[in-house]
Amino acid sequence: MAELFLRLLVKHHPKGVSTAFAAKKLYGSASDRNKRKVYRLAKALRDMNYVVYGNEGIYKLASDDPNFLFAVNQKRGKNTVGTVYSQVRLLIENYRANPDPALLAELDSLREWLTKELVNVVSHLKGEI
Repeated sequence: MAELFLRLLVKHHPKGVSTAFAAKKLYGSASDRNKRKVYRLAKALRDMNYVVYGNEGIYKLASDDPNFLFAVNQKRGKNTVGTVYSQVRLLIENYRANPDPALLAELDSLREWLTKELVNVVSHLKGEI
């Protein structure tokens, strides 16, 4: 199915296709379920080294469109930072709410894991650019 999505993207390059259009063409309807399938197809194509991203409801082959990639990066960056802050706040609230020593030990493990993963992401980012 990923190959069919790729053909659709190539046919409509450089404008791209709406998520709804892709879902309807590939799965017969633009239901939310089918739109999520399109999202997973884009991920599958990225795993195959195609530069396929969606932004504002449009998916496209974007290796030759730095402005589109920047817009995707900007939006995802804001979402990622928001998610990280939310996770940290949730962890702090969990510590405050839990007197159970066993759960506190699990929270410590979760905190250590989260810290390690964030450091890995930052290290990777610094090394890639």
